[in-house]
Amino acid sequence: MIYSTRPASSKLAPFVKSIWCYADSPKHRVEAVLPRIRPQLLVNLHKTKMSLMSEAGTVLSSAGPVALQGVLTRRFVIDAELKRKICGVEFEPGGLSVFTDREAVHFCDCVTDAREIWGSVSTELHASLSATVDAGRQCEILESFLIDHLVPRPEEDALLEQVLTGIQNDLRIQDIQKGLGLSQRKLHELFDRRIGVRPKLFARILRLSASLSGFEERSSLAGLAQENGYSDQAHCSREFRQLAGTSPGAHKPIARQPNHGEFRTDKMFKTRKNTSA
Repeated sequence: MIYSTRPASSKLAPFVKSIWCYADSPKHRVEAVLPRIRPQLLVNLHKTKMSLMSEAGTVLSSAGPVALQGVLTRRFVIDAELKRKICGVEFEPGGLSVFTDREAVHFCDCVTDAREIWGSVSTELHASLSATVDAGRQCEILESFLIDHLVPRPEEDALLEQVLTGIQNDLRIQDIQKGLGLSQRKLHELFDRRIGVRPKLFARILRLSASLSGFEERSSLAGLAQENGYSDQAHCSREFRQLAGTSPGAHKPIARQPNHGEFRTDKMFKTRKNTSA
């Protein structure tokens, strides 16, 4: 079961895509998590941590039970049991950075313990969410927490929105820079601070994320490529392999979670065996 809602507060709307709760018995032992451009706040109500693993089963990053996950630039593996009962926030690109002073680049490809960012109040957040089973009330608690920690930066927010709009409209990075009077250094500093990856990689992951959203409904890979701005089917397949670590045909998305896919556990065990040999 997934309960998801938009924030009720207009103050949060530019920075938060959705506030959600998830509860279900996992159908797979492990899952592959493909690159994603939107950071998340994750609150595990079933286990005491969140972890990202390599395909060999090695834990690369672990935190929790309240954790922040930044942009993911490659494929990771997670223990599906860790998401049996979980609440969270999906931020808009750049949205996480208005709730913390830490640069977005520090959250990239990892999970960070929220106590490092907000101290003991993150523990209080976990206790409040654990005290209710009502998903709507849990989302209200999360929204209230975000409002309390919101520190918007109007000028920088407006600049970032202009840059992201240009990228979403498939404008060349150089043309966006020129139009806004930004040097490459200033643009890179903005993305390190607010997004976590550089503009060109952001654009590639953004396009991949869009293609994943329509993956299950695709009639053909050629159609998927055309719909998402790839030059052709070969370009789409090449980007998929480079970023997602697998071919489009091998990706079997999990229902309602397009960037989560099935992962063969025998592959993990085989890799483990070879690594220890």
